[in-house]
Amino acid sequence: MVVRVLLGAALVVVLVLGLVWVLQRRLIYLPDAGPVPAAASVLPGGEDVRLRTADGLELGAWYVRP
Repeated sequence: MVVRVLLGAALVVVLVLGLVWVLQRRLIYLPDAGPVPAAASVLPGGEDVRLRTADGLELGAWYVRP
């Protein structure tokens, strides 16, 4: 009885891992490539801001006052 339960559990694990392997491309997050809307159009009081990193990279961000 114990062997049958262990074999069943092992089969479930193998099936789940196989399903993850087959569907791995669908599990990857692919963000929308379209333009990002203005912060004020999405959040009341939102502002578009630009942040510069130490290595000179400029990042776009949203700021909403607390």
